[in-house]
Amino acid sequence: MASLFHTLLSSSFSMLALLLCICLSVESAIIPSITTDKEALISFKETLLNAPPSLSWDQNSSPCSNWTGVVCRNDGQSPRVVGLDLSSLGLTGTISPQIGNLSFLRSLRLQNNKLTGAIPTQLVNLYRLRSLNLSSNTIQGQLPSNMSNLNALEVLDLAGNNMTGRLPCQTATSVARGSSLYRYCPNLTTFKVLGFNHKRPRYN
Repeated sequence: MASLFHTLLSSSFSMLALLLCICLSVESAIIPSITTDKEALISFKETLLNAPPSLSWDQNSSPCSNWTGVVCRNDGQSPRVVGLDLSSLGLTGTISPQIGNLSFLRSLRLQNNKLTGAIPTQLVNLYRLRSLNLSSNTIQGQLPSNMSNLNALEVLDLAGNNMTGRLPCQTATSVARGSSLYRYCPNLTTFKVLGFNHKRPRYN
């Protein structure tokens, strides 16, 4: 009987230890960090059809170590990617959904390229995003329906694409009087720049 008890007790401790290891592994895997930023950037690059030589991001180094177009915060806290500027590099391909994992991103500038496909819905996870410029590409499809999640957005430029859909009026809290958007969303006043082409999206 004692032997059976010790066997069951040993098995129980083994199971608890295994579950603890699994929980710790899962937790460490999902906590956003410079590692998850790096993985998101590498995924973005892999979806491109012709990454230029200047985009030679070394997977063995940190994104904050002079990666082209990558800006990291330098406030003494743990490093995170806060800006990505890959404008006018002739990029072709689609925008990787992994871009939504750059959780500290404040500025995304991909204008003047040849990007296609739709805006990934994961982009609206970037609640710190202040500036989004995707103008002068060949992006198609509808705007993500939950663009209103981008509460910090001040600059939005989608001109020169082929997108359709509705821009929620609650995307920001205000825009300048006299603008074309003000007629549709009179409560908006914080946008600094708002750009669309002649096929501009409709407003809710």
